[in-house]
Amino acid sequence: MSHDQSHETKSKQVGKIQIPESLLAAEHFVWSILMPVCGILFIFFAPYLTDYIEYLAGSVLIVFGIVMFAHAIKTKAYANPETHNTAFSLILLICGIIVFFKDQEDCLTLLGIAWGLYSIISSMDSLTELFYQMANKETFVLVAIDCVVALVLAILLLWDPVEAFTVHVRLLGIELIIHSVSHSSVEDRKVMIEY
Repeated sequence: MSHDQSHETKSKQVGKIQIPESLLAAEHFVWSILMPVCGILFIFFAPYLTDYIEYLAGSVLIVFGIVMFAHAIKTKAYANPETHNTAFSLILLICGIIVFFKDQEDCLTLLGIAWGLYSIISSMDSLTELFYQMANKETFVLVAIDCVVALVLAILLLWDPVEAFTVHVRLLGIELIIHSVSHSSVEDRKVMIEY
């Protein structure tokens, strides 16, 4: 097996982005420790976090961009039209630098609008599922609730990103904890099945 082949097996493809081996190695730590800790911090310290959002978000984007860029250079992803790693890492770095040097209110506005737009785009799958279930006379109450909540929260972020941001940080904290618990239970089931 060549070096390139062994490296490919240790990476994970998400769309046209290849997740570096170094980030995959930290996956257990991220899901079992970092996400619940961040969730708790987001819930209880949201106002304090938003006070320093430009430095926190900017730093995370810059660090993640550097890791992704190093991986892109190491794996020569720039020579492969099937991955967006090089472009993605540069975009992360540019966004991180812009966010880092914005003042707090501009940063909250920028991140709030980006988050709101992302939420609306992400809700398309739920909306499509809702329309499908309604057309086929299936039970759609849970999907409808999910759609309404997601869209209302996204619209609030777009309407007044600065005021709505702290509430969304708290909701993100709850979501991180839920995802962490559900991911851990799935991983435990996989281990039990393999055992």
